[in-house]
Amino acid sequence: MLAQAGHLVHGVDLSRWMLAVAKEKAAAAGVEVDFRVGDAADPPCGPGSYDVVLVRHVL
Repeated sequence: MLAQAGHLVHGVDLSRWMLAVAKEKAAAAGVEVDFRVGDAADPPCGPGSYDVVLVRHVL
């Protein structure tokens, strides 16, 4: 969604399977997203690396 709006996007999930599903969806939408294995509660990035952190569908 954000990549389609022209933003640089990194996706994070603990599940490699979910990342594979997300990669397929991004490819189908024609957008580029950098997907990474990691915990949304402690994302694999340095402090201050991003302007916005958006979390969706987290249980």
